[in-house]
Amino acid sequence: MSDERREMDERIRDPRTIERIAQDLGLKSQGKHFFCPSCHDAEAPMVIKDGRFECFRCGVRGDVVGLVKLARKCDLEAALEWLSGEIEP
Repeated sequence: MSDERREMDERIRDPRTIERIAQDLGLKSQGKHFFCPSCHDAEAPMVIKDGRFECFRCGVRGDVVGLVKLARKCDLEAALEWLSGEIEP
């Protein structure tokens, strides 16, 4: 894991930051659950907690950087760049 990615992971542990990122990604939500961007079922429940995410339907999981890659269909570099614009230093 690169130092830049490790630093980003540390900066996005706050639940409010994670929720804001999920909303900025356009992920729909219901209560504390969001809906998985990789499932074809528009209402596949996914939880985002402690800097990690997991879909209860398809099983995809990872860190918030991985969620950005998944939702934006981009590579690591683009995900980190997008996140750096979303997170206050």
